[in-house]
Amino acid sequence: MTTRDSDRSSRASQRGSAETRGGGWNRGASISVARRPQRFAAFERLRAAAWSAPLVAVATVWLSAILALPAAGQTLGLAPTPTVIDDCGKVQGICCSAPLIWGFDPFGECQQCGGVNGHSCRAGFIAHRPSTWYGGVDMIALTPNASDEVVLARVGSTTGPAALSTADLKSEYDAGGRFVIGRTIRGCYQLEIVYQGNYAWSDDRAVAAPTGSLATIVNGFAADNPQEIVTAEVASRMTTAEANFRTWLEMPPGALDVQFVIGARYFSTSERLGLAGLPAAGGAATAESAVVTTDNELYGAQLGLDTRLLLHRLFYVDFEGKVALCQNFASVNQTANATLDAEDSAHRTALLGDLMLTGNIQFRPNLALRFGYQAIFVDGLALAGPNTPSNPTLIDAGVGQFRNDGVMVYHGPTLGLHGSW
Repeated sequence: MTTRDSDRSSRASQRGSAETRGGGWNRGASISVARRPQRFAAFERLRAAAWSAPLVAVATVWLSAILALPAAGQTLGLAPTPTVIDDCGKVQGICCSAPLIWGFDPFGECQQCGGVNGHSCRAGFIAHRPSTWYGGVDMIALTPNASDEVVLARVGSTTGPAALSTADLKSEYDAGGRFVIGRTIRGCYQLEIVYQGNYAWSDDRAVAAPTGSLATIVNGFAADNPQEIVTAEVASRMTTAEANFRTWLEMPPGALDVQFVIGARYFSTSERLGLAGLPAAGGAATAESAVVTTDNELYGAQLGLDTRLLLHRLFYVDFEGKVALCQNFASVNQTANATLDAEDSAHRTALLGDLMLTGNIQFRPNLALRFGYQAIFVDGLALAGPNTPSNPTLIDAGVGQFRNDGVMVYHGPTLGLHGSW
């Protein structure tokens, strides 16, 4: 054996004993083991990259696949686009399920389109529809806003600046409930009833003039009976109900779902306004007062559209608009000072509009969280402000005044739960 071979054998023996003592390269005590991390640092980085690259690639492909998934109900490309007809057996293609708010389980497996539905009115749609029963409960906080401002007291006389008006009586938001229960019939039609209420608002204001120079509407803003303090308070209520028939409109394949709505509408609102003036003590002026109570009962028929846009298999936007042509049976009761106590009633045509925009999150197979905003517009109303007695001659004669041309807007945010079963 040569000297070179002897040295080679000796180094091999040392490596073997180092591996035996250290249990491996990483735990060995020899110089060779200590140098190995430096020698193979680049290799270790390459090996780590080799392991992580497939994971990153898989994650990228998975995320891309999720983002590229067709909207629920679209075909997956495994067969020609299906045309749903009465004979379910003739349907070809595979459809993915959609949120259960439209009838199917978004967490389930894809199934044959013919197994999902078999009604011709559903041809080519994506945004599916509720199952047999559906319902919802919403908390909606509304505030009323009248279109007309009525001045109740002025400083000085008719030409003086306004000291108190109905615009100063600002009712805050009041929380009410909206309850919906409905049933889907033969997959294409729906019958539902809706109740929303019972809202109640109130507010009061008082103004004072140190010199006793306030003139009220009850005296026609005349300066011959000045008041030192004038107070006003208002209280109002509102409730509404509906009975609707719904059917879907034929739409091209896409994430848009449109329903036609026809039904009956009931709307009720009442208002009470009290006004009181207090003259300065020791003066010749007398106190003035007026109380006005109005009631409006509206009955009519309504038409509307309900549009839903599926943005994600678990989220959709719902915009519903309805217009009702109603007959308003209005009544007004007025008292003023000690001479007027009158009541009048009349009926006229009134128009009601109801708009609601909501976002819906399908957080459970049977439940969707819904949030948004609602606005209700009503005209042809008898409101307390415009019916406040303002003609002293008629007041003294005991003759009342009647107006039913007021406009009211109720609006506010909504939050609720909707589901189907």
